[in-house]
Amino acid sequence: MTHPETGNLGNNVKNNNNIAWKNVTVVGGSTGGGFTLIVGNYSTDEMKTRLTFNNVKNAASVFEWGQVFVELPDKLYDKWKEGGMKQKGVQQVSTNVFQLLRPSAYLGDFNFKPMEIYPMHFKFVPFGQTNITQVYKLKVEQLDLNTNSVFGGEIYTIKQLGTGLDDGKEGKTINVQEEDEKDKVPVTFYPNPSRGSITMVNKDGILGDALISVYDQVGDVKFSQKHTFKSDRDQLNLDLGKLDAGLYIMKIETKNGSYKMKVFIQ
Repeated sequence: MTHPETGNLGNNVKNNNNIAWKNVTVVGGSTGGGFTLIVGNYSTDEMKTRLTFNNVKNAASVFEWGQVFVELPDKLYDKWKEGGMKQKGVQQVSTNVFQLLRPSAYLGDFNFKPMEIYPMHFKFVPFGQTNITQVYKLKVEQLDLNTNSVFGGEIYTIKQLGTGLDDGKEGKTINVQEEDEKDKVPVTFYPNPSRGSITMVNKDGILGDALISVYDQVGDVKFSQKHTFKSDRDQLNLDLGKLDAGLYIMKIETKNGSYKMKVFIQ
């Protein structure tokens, strides 16, 4: 994070270069891996935007590793149609699903109203044989076409562990992860986006009492729950079904520090 967070979510997103809060999926076998991005307009003004997909300098291209597919939800797909169905380096393979064919691909234009946000899902399918010692990267950026500037973005890293052949045998894992993990959080939670039911898993050995709070975009507490973590794999189910659809901040306070995560409720 390069700037301190404030009460203005739009400025937080732009200053900290973070359009996309993902749900990491680690998948075994030959099915590949994927992640969900949250894209849209976190500012108070209308925005015309475009999504671009590129290689990362001095890193192996994900397009050398396998196929990349993008699935748009119905409302975001309608936004794409309303924006003129513009695309480059992209092949539409079904109504809502697109395959990225090469670097410098883009989808757009999307016209977003203030605080209009949507999830979109990426799926990776490896080629028949890949280099298991190699790391492949994909850069996703959201461009503000009104100012011709980058509104935010993420770099994602794909690592393959186990056999280098896509033969369906046990032992191969495709790991899709965010490259920059400066603010490591000691828990994982899923699904994200969610319809209100979230499972939280202790992954880094939090022990003892914790306070879990969920804040809306203006900083008001909308949910709060205490929990005592008794083991390094303790699980907790959170019911956020009473919250309105939108983007929230989940904060976990423990004796060892506090941690923040973004949560999207559909």
